This record gives sequence, structure tokens and C-alpha cells, in this order.
Amino acid sequence: MQHFFVDNRRILGSVNESDDMVHIVVRLFLHQDTDDDTTYNSDIYVYTLIREDGIWKLEFPPTIRQALSMIEAGIR
Repeated sequence: MQHFFVDNRRILGSVNESDDMVHIVVRLFLHQDTDDDTTYNSDIYVYTLIREDGIWKLEFPPTIRQALSMIEAGIR
């Protein structure tokens, strides 16, 4: 089993789409523990926040929403 750990993070910037949507660009410094060795890397991620009823919420990326829809359809 593999585990990912965030060692550090840096907010690189943000893009406001509207008063109710913002995209945050973040560099995460990660390491992955495996049975053999530990690897270190940094990746850039974009997180989308949407304000609903005055509360900011993280929006799932389309790929995760699609996977959840497929799982939900399989349960029915």
C-alpha cells in the first residue's frame, strides 16, 4: 500500500471567475512512502472553490464527478 504525505505547500496564485467562484493554484511538496524507498516530488494543483449560501466549498474535478456518477449508476 502506498501513502502520500504533504510536506509543505505554497500558494502560487488565484484566479477569480466571479464573486462566487475562485481557482487557487498550489504547489504541493509530497513524499510517497513505499516498501522499497521514499520518493520526493512537487506537483502543481488547481483547486476550485464555489460559494454556496455564503459558504465556500471545494468543487470536485470533473474526473472525480464522472467516476462518482459511474459508481452511483452501478449501484442502481
